Amino acid sequence: MSGTTFPQSFSRYPLLWIAICFAIGIVAGYLYDVGFLFSLTGFLAAGTICFIWRQTALLLVPLIFLFLGFLSYEMAIAGVSGNRLKRIYDEGRIQSGEPVEIEGVLVGLPEPAYEGSFLVLRVEKLSFKNTAFAVSGKIRIFLPVEDRPDSAELDELDLGYGSRLRIFCRLEREEAFQNPGVASRVKLLDQQGIDATASVKSAVLIENLGDERVFLPMAWIYEQRRRLISEFREHFSAQTAGVMIASLLGDQHFLDRQTSDVFRDGGTFHVL
Repeated sequence: MSGTTFPQSFSRYPLLWIAICFAIGIVAGYLYDVGFLFSLTGFLAAGTICFIWRQTALLLVPLIFLFLGFLSYEMAIAGVSGNRLKRIYDEGRIQSGEPVEIEGVLVGLPEPAYEGSFLVLRVEKLSFKNTAFAVSGKIRIFLPVEDRPDSAELDELDLGYGSRLRIFCRLEREEAFQNPGVASRVKLLDQQGIDATASVKSAVLIENLGDERVFLPMAWIYEQRRRLISEFREHFSAQTAGVMIASLLGDQHFLDRQTSDVFRDGGTFHVL
């Protein structure tokens, strides 16, 4: 009948509630050891009941996505191989800060920063307490050589995209002292695809074992990026260069604290 209104019997935002259930499942999987078998059994049972008795869908669909959240987390954990660096350190097989010798291939070029350079290495082998074994994952090494005599030693290493390196260092993967509300350092590293970090005091602890074959166009891109960083620092003030390097080239190492705080307060730090 014209003009007649009927009460709304369904949610206007069904995907929102499904997404919330899925997210709760992921968080619960992280906080509690739910287990893959339990998650899969619960998902299959709820899905089967829902398929046979359609009238239960309103109650069981949220439960299905809750179990999907469990499964998603368990599959993500299972996808991290046993020889992955972050798993080795998270399981305590090697303690954070213990001396190791690592061997791997340089990803990109040394990344310039204030008072030093960053090296990102795709690690393939690790030696610990006279035992060497194959590993996987990426690490970030800081080498403080800016305006120091051993900066010449870094130049002599002739590091390039694809250089195979052997480095003596103390890999670290642990939480640092943080103020309340500050994001987890380990989670930030995971988001960046970095398994562990280290600071090498001198270039003499780095040995260049030769160069691996690389994709030449990428090598050219990395070289041009380094050249642009150098030119920005040379022709602009430190503050301006820091913003341009961060926004155009993705390197935040030259941002000063004041500039970073301004962007954070304005809610636009993600632009950098």
